[in-house]
Order: sequence, then C-alpha cells, then structure tokens
Amino acid sequence: MTTERLTPVPLRDLWGHEAADFTPWLADNIDLLGDALSMTLEDAETEAAVGGFSADVVAVTDQDETVLVENFLNPSDHRHIGQLITYAAGLDADHAVLIAESLRDEHRSALGWLNTIASGVGFFGVEVAAWRIGQSPPAPQLRVVAAPDNWRRTVRTTATSSGIKATYAAFWAGFLPMLHDAEPRWRGIKTPQAHNWMQFRAAIPTVKYLTRAGGSRLVAQCYVDTGDHDTTTELYDRLHDQRDDIEEAFGAALEWHRLNDKRASVINARFPHEISIEDRSTWPALWEWLVPTMGRLADAIDPVLARY
Repeated sequence: MTTERLTPVPLRDLWGHEAADFTPWLADNIDLLGDALSMTLEDAETEAAVGGFSADVVAVTDQDETVLVENFLNPSDHRHIGQLITYAAGLDADHAVLIAESLRDEHRSALGWLNTIASGVGFFGVEVAAWRIGQSPPAPQLRVVAAPDNWRRTVRTTATSSGIKATYAAFWAGFLPMLHDAEPRWRGIKTPQAHNWMQFRAAIPTVKYLTRAGGSRLVAQCYVDTGDHDTTTELYDRLHDQRDDIEEAFGAALEWHRLNDKRASVINARFPHEISIEDRSTWPALWEWLVPTMGRLADAIDPVLARY
C-alpha cells in the first residue's frame, strides 16, 4: 500500500497578508472556527468598529451570542492579548477568541486565568496551521488549545440558579442530547438555558427555531424577525403564501400568527396537552414529542427560506 506523508505548509504561503488575506478568509469560512469551538457561527463581520479601533472578526452564534475573534499569523504576543480583552469589553462579547500561529505558555496561562475570574465571557486560544498530503492542496487546521471549563461553568450556573430557573436548565439538559442524536444540524448548541426557551438556527439568519416551555404550553416555533417590521411582515407573508405546502411537508396543521402590533411573527406547532414543567415525570414524553417536531418543522420551512 502506498502512503504519503503529512507535511506542514508555511502560513504565509496561504495568506500573504494577515489583514488582507487571512481575516477575510476566516470570515468566509467562519463555520470552520465554529466546528473547532463546538458552536454554530454566522453573520461574520470583518474590521468591526470598537470605539476608535477595529476588531478583526465579530460573529454571532445561533443563540445570539457575540463572538469576538482576534487573529495573528505569528506566535502570540502581549499586544494581541491586550486587544482581545479590550475589544471583548467594548463589545460586551460572550466569547473572545485569540487565533495565532502558536500560543506561548504564558498566554495560555493568561487565558486560563481570565476564564477563572471573568463572569459572562469565555476566552479561547486557537492555533492555526496548514497541512498537505503529497501534492494535495493545503488544508487549514484550527485547533483549540485554551478554553473555558464549560462543564464547571454550567454546573456553577445551575447550582446558583434557584426555583424555576434550575428546573428549566434541567429540562433542557435532558432535551439537548436527544436533539443532538436526531438532528446533527443543531449539535453546536451545548449549554442548557435557565429560562423557558431555547433557540436554534434556520436556513437564513433572520429566522430562528425556538422551543418554548412557558406556562402550560410546549411549543416548537418558527420565529421570524428581520429587525424591521415591514420586512418581517413581507417574509412571513411569503411563508404564509406557501402554507399548504409547508403543512403538507410538516404533516399537520400549524398555528400561524402574523403579529401586526409586534416586530416578529411566528408559526407554532403546539403540544396537544397542557404541561407542568415542574412535573419531571412527564419530561420524557415531552422530549419524545419535541425532538421530532423540531426536525419536521425545520424540514418543512427551511427549503422555502433557502429560496427567499
């Protein structure tokens, strides 16, 4: 059997200039960084304004969390660590990512220390490399070498939550593994939320899929919000025009709500019975309904959105 060797490729062979080449490439391939971070990233913006300065890349997760990225095609240095902290504060970022050719030990330690003292923001260190097998085109690699202790943060958050917030966090903690098994498209959502809803990406950024377990209702929801009432209404009406096809693909009737007095409009699939989220004995049945319902809702609506 013939084999080839994996050989490193100098980064400057791929991206001659950091700002002109690497930063735009990263924004165009933000899903690769998302895969490395186990997040779903979208809406990447380059040279985003932070006061009188510019951050390399700013993206959002499908939970509407802000992700700041500073990139550097050399070994990490103090200046870029300082910029990462400054821009994260200026943007009120939820996640701050430093990408470098290599992270020095002292900078890995600094990111680890920040993760122990920072509240509401996680700091990541990512090393970028490129490899070639034989004469193949070079393949970029993004490798996480410093990250928050997500398990400890989740445990700490849940432990300090009380009452209904802790109940919701536990409910979603049981729901997410089942959803991940059935729907790989949403495996980037890792953290159960301590409120009555969770949010998942759709085919376009202005639409989200939500799970809601508030009051006595359990709902799988398509949430349409472009940020502008007129364009939201236009998009919702386009979906409503194809109501018959969407409901046929979904396999049942849906609840359609054109909310003229609000910015967003919604399409709901509702669990047929009243629920009590505090009755944990009912949770398996709720998950068994919600997981496939979310998948069917996305399968019915996403193709329409993709043509929008």
